[in-house]
Amino acid sequence: MVRYIVKNIWRQTDKLALLIIGALVISSGLSVLVGLSETNRGTIINTLEEKWKTSYDIVVRPSVIEEENSNDLLDPNFLSGLSGGISIEEWEKIKAIEGVSVAAPISMVGYASYQTKFQEVFLKEPGVYKVISSISESDGIKHYKRDYTSFYTVYYKVPNEYHEFGLLNYQKENGIALDSLSTVLIAAIDPEEEKQLVGLDQAVINDGVSAYLKSDAPVSTRFYPEIGYEKIYLPILLSNQSYANQSYTYTVSKLNLNFQNEAKAEKTIQNIVENGGRSI
Repeated sequence: MVRYIVKNIWRQTDKLALLIIGALVISSGLSVLVGLSETNRGTIINTLEEKWKTSYDIVVRPSVIEEENSNDLLDPNFLSGLSGGISIEEWEKIKAIEGVSVAAPISMVGYASYQTKFQEVFLKEPGVYKVISSISESDGIKHYKRDYTSFYTVYYKVPNEYHEFGLLNYQKENGIALDSLSTVLIAAIDPEEEKQLVGLDQAVINDGVSAYLKSDAPVSTRFYPEIGYEKIYLPILLSNQSYANQSYTYTVSKLNLNFQNEAKAEKTIQNIVENGGRSI
């Protein structure tokens, strides 16, 4: 049997040569692919090792939670959920340590709301106008929608006690503002330290109005007795990019109510108030 196999091999030497060449080509190709894969892996690891460093070397903060202790990793956005911290005196001591070039403090102040005005709508014909503001947003998993309804009277001034029924006076000088109200988390920083740490001053857009924070920037307060609380005015840096997936839809429609003159307008409003905010 062995002699038969050997005789067949010698009779078909050309096929044997092709078979050997093919095997060599395949093995060489596999070796090259494996080598390239290892080379790429080594390049990626070396690049990550060179670039792993963050903008800071040491994080000083309150005690970490148990989950972070177990894996030695910081949670995403870990700064926004902290309470407590070090004092100004302790921060000054850290800055005075030999070898510390930058000590950039950050403290969460709290949430604040800001208004974005899209446009104004000006009304001319007397009547009651219904304004529906619809806000749609998505967090990537669920979609949410909220509707807010307001009513504005044109030509007739509604007494303040009627506002509880949803009736508002239209201000012809300002019109109806189509706007949005958003909430942001405010963080307090040291402008100079943050400038040295990450170059935050380079993030300010050059529009002739915006400017980087100054250590001696004025901060003022004003009490408003009509609303019963005090407002604080201070300089802030606010991103010009919104990361919320939101859309706003506004619908303005005139209701079919009798508003031909002041007497009829007053009667219509009285009818609405007597029926608890509905017109019959």
